[in-house]
Amino acid sequence: MFAGCLINSHDIDPSKSKLTGSAAAIERRLRANIKAHPNLADYVKSRMVATGTSVEMHAANASTVFSTFNLDPATGKAQLSDTSDPDIGGTKLGYVRTGTEPEGVLRAALECCADEKIGIASTTAEMEKRVKVLAGATSQGEGCVRVAFELALHKGAGHNVDVAMLADLLHRIKHWGEAYADTPAQRLADAVKKPEAAKIFPALLAVGYGDNADANYYQSWMKFDPGQGANFMAKLGASGMTVEQFKIQLSRKILDPHLATLLPISAAPTQAQMLLALTIADGDGSVPSHVREFLIKAAGGTASRAFPAALNVGTLFPNGEGLILERIGLSDKAPPAPGVTIDGNADLNHDGKNESHIDVNPHKAKVTAHVLNVRERATTSSHVIGTLKKDAAVRVAGSTRNGHWSMIDFDGKVGFVSTHYLKQA
Repeated sequence: MFAGCLINSHDIDPSKSKLTGSAAAIERRLRANIKAHPNLADYVKSRMVATGTSVEMHAANASTVFSTFNLDPATGKAQLSDTSDPDIGGTKLGYVRTGTEPEGVLRAALECCADEKIGIASTTAEMEKRVKVLAGATSQGEGCVRVAFELALHKGAGHNVDVAMLADLLHRIKHWGEAYADTPAQRLADAVKKPEAAKIFPALLAVGYGDNADANYYQSWMKFDPGQGANFMAKLGASGMTVEQFKIQLSRKILDPHLATLLPISAAPTQAQMLLALTIADGDGSVPSHVREFLIKAAGGTASRAFPAALNVGTLFPNGEGLILERIGLSDKAPPAPGVTIDGNADLNHDGKNESHIDVNPHKAKVTAHVLNVRERATTSSHVIGTLKKDAAVRVAGSTRNGHWSMIDFDGKVGFVSTHYLKQA
């Protein structure tokens, strides 16, 4: 009895199998592929035959959890049973008909195509029935199954399922079914092809996970349709996310080409616009010129040393206002005189140019936090290169101009820690 994920299913690599031509030829190639790449269940069955063992063996058709392994209360026998996925341990045809885990369903459909007793034509008919059953389904898994079946149906020879397309979808559908508010938008976007976008994104939006997830879906959709930008900003504004939450899903690759549209220069920006601009400004590398201009205007101009309270920066980015002001040149600590530029004296992004200014103040300090992250650069989005425990002694070289970050010697490397968690020794 195997309750592990996809143990009783086969991965079909379309790049290594010619899945075009007549139905009979494709079925033969599928069977050859499956035979050449046995799964764990196949191996156990072969060993049972070789040793003359006569017992029943059951394994999961899809991703599952250990609790799926349980006892049948009527017989006392071990079984794979999940009320939300009734054919998890059943036949491949049964899983095509009722399965809820997208990758498992597509694998089962391909295995049915390969089965001499079922074949491509009968599998196509079962897929058509399943699409009708799922017409009103709003669960994420079933929505992904419906879209994948619709995309592949009737594209193959004889108006059957396009087996090659089904195998291609198999290797991307996992990311459709695992796209939530806290997953990168780029990962989802890269798992979708342009002709599929108008089907899969509405299906994901219909699930109803809320504004945070919907903002992610619309952001991903923008890779193919920039016109979804207005919907993205509307959901972002309604989401209630902070910079720390939004940075997980943010895709600069998708959004940067559209910053002029998403972030019009204004003295009264929306919350969504502020969240987007602050998150980008907190990222690694230099702040894009348009974002810098946007934030300076939002702050009230070059003479400002704080954002207006109405912009709610303290909520969007707790303890981060000073860092952003420093990054856009409006530091509240020792601001330069009018017309005077403070040159950078540290190359923190390793591009060969000094882009940051560190106020030099060598001293020793002790860590006050239980565990303090040491970062590569003076930003919470920067890579963590190590940690320090409470009462650890550190050598401080100086701090950023607003004092929020301290540059330290971390085992011979430059590191940055929050000044708030240091006490001068």
